[in-house]
Amino acid sequence: MCVERAVRSDGEAVFSLVRECIRVNYAPVYVPEIIASFHEFHSLQSILSDINNGMLYVLREEEKIVGTVTVDGPHIRRLFVLPAAQHCGYGSALLSFAEGKIAQNFAYAELDASIPGEPFYEKHGYSVREECREEINGAFVQWKVYRKDLSPGSDFGPSAAVSASPSAENFFASVYAVVRSIPRGSVATYGQIARSCGRPRASRAVGYALHVNPTPGEIPCHRVVNREGRLAPAFAFGGPSVQRDLLAAEGVPSVERDGCFYVDLARYGWSGRQK
Repeated sequence: MCVERAVRSDGEAVFSLVRECIRVNYAPVYVPEIIASFHEFHSLQSILSDINNGMLYVLREEEKIVGTVTVDGPHIRRLFVLPAAQHCGYGSALLSFAEGKIAQNFAYAELDASIPGEPFYEKHGYSVREECREEINGAFVQWKVYRKDLSPGSDFGPSAAVSASPSAENFFASVYAVVRSIPRGSVATYGQIARSCGRPRASRAVGYALHVNPTPGEIPCHRVVNREGRLAPAFAFGGPSVQRDLLAAEGVPSVERDGCFYVDLARYGWSGRQK
């Protein structure tokens, strides 16, 4: 799983993802006239414009786009996760990513929240700055403007996402403890770590926990690969070659096949702490 800047060829996939989210999540809440305005606001032309301006990012899992977010100055826009991939932590990952980008230049993040999104943003530390109401296509729509402090010393980003849920915090702590146990010169798989944490079906959640790893220099997430030994196509902390180079420096070589890099699990796979 990785978040990266979208390219123009991603436009159609992002457009389809947003339309599906509006259909599934907004239709039960808003009247058809307002739904139409959402579709108009998130048109393919608007999405392509944001891509061209370098503001739109996508979250990929196994090459498939499962989420998107747009960062426009201090404003977070168009944060959507594919309905079939919701409740896996992807929304929190995208929000944390956007906050990290914004915090480089601004002391706060701001966003307009739809009714379905309000609990999510409040859980992640956002507070209401303004309540708005407007007539669109003959119907009235209400929304709230939320803001969050990102100034130095404030609690934002990955730490906020984790602390919002005690169960998530405990699971993440377990993941980090297992990953710290992987010795230099070895690798483990996402599924292996999930089993070691007592959650054998939580491979995706392991990937999310590593994506928001608060201390990548201390928690060696580069030693985690997929079940085939494949390295991440775009390693979360610096680019596609970083994981390969870090492993090579520890004596774990990788070979290229079909444009991807693989580690020999039979030789370098770690056998410890499995349940």
